[in-house]
Amino acid sequence: MNSWPKILIVLLVLPMFLVSCGSKAPEEEWKPKRAKVKVAPKVNLAKEKKAKIKSMEREMMAKGPENNPFLSHIIVRKGVETEEELRGPLECCAISLFRLLAVVVGSESSYALLQAPDSKRYIVRKGDMVGTRGGKVIRIDNMGLTVRENSYNSSGKVVSSSDTALMLPISN
Repeated sequence: MNSWPKILIVLLVLPMFLVSCGSKAPEEEWKPKRAKVKVAPKVNLAKEKKAKIKSMEREMMAKGPENNPFLSHIIVRKGVETEEELRGPLECCAISLFRLLAVVVGSESSYALLQAPDSKRYIVRKGDMVGTRGGKVIRIDNMGLTVRENSYNSSGKVVSSSDTALMLPISN
């Protein structure tokens, strides 16, 4: 009775063994087939990207740069020809509206701390522009700073100049 399981196993394994030992497949079927690959033409992506950006800029400019809040201020100003110069934050209002808060005087350079009417503070040096009439800081000393404003005639010559002094507040 012990031989029945062995015979049963042999009968089940034998057909599988015979099927697997059948005819061999030719070697050609086992080799992978090579597909013909087409090489894409080389494309300069940087040139395409720049061209796309320029076309988008032209399209936005055609729609009206002043109506586009996402357009760079520099791009908007690029196409505008004007004699008006760009002004800094210290050229927003009259010199008398500024407050002098502090002065640092050195042997080589001096600095002053000005507070604008909107309570923002700025560090100025000799030569910086201040005020609406093209004033220029000409002197910074222990007592304060001096701003010179020039008036010009139609030919561009200086007609007159006025100096405005901003002094440090007197502390008790």
